[in-house]
Amino acid sequence: EVVRRLELRRVCRACGANAGEAARESGRCGRCGGELAHRADDDAEVVRERLRIYEAATKPLVDYYRDRPGYRQVSGAGAPDAVADDVARVANEASA
Repeated sequence: EVVRRLELRRVCRACGANAGEAARESGRCGRCGGELAHRADDDAEVVRERLRIYEAATKPLVDYYRDRPGYRQVSGAGAPDAVADDVARVANEASA
């Protein structure tokens, strides 16, 4: 999912904003009208290498903290607003 999303991501060359789907179709930034570009670090092979590094260097930390009190997990596979809502919900539950 992350490879697919990052391959689709476009950013504005002028203001740096991430482009929504409508802006990607037009090729212009919805904020400033600037030209959209695909970032070199969003290339599928670059993303896969970053995921390999995550598996080797970061995942062991996640595994360690998974058994600790306060650890929470939220899926990032949904729509951005839904994921943000889930993060806020889990954070509120943790602080209650």
